[in-house]
Amino acid sequence: MPNCAYCNTFIIFGGKKQGGRTFCNDKCLQNGYVLTAADRLSQRSVDIAVDEVHQGECPKCGGPGPGDVYVSHTVWSVVYLT
Repeated sequence: MPNCAYCNTFIIFGGKKQGGRTFCNDKCLQNGYVLTAADRLSQRSVDIAVDEVHQGECPKCGGPGPGDVYVSHTVWSVVYLT
């Protein structure tokens, strides 16, 4: 049984197929165009673009580089006892 190439949902019946990939519905098929476009890029061109962004100015504040990308999470928790 395949998983959707876009949202990774388990597909039980049917699905939409395009370009050797299976999508769970029309919405994922529409959003999956990025995957098809990414297949046409060479690894070298991706590496060059990543280096340009990393060494360039910050796109948000315009400050000097190098820019760094990371994921950050904040968790707030409240416990209520009676």
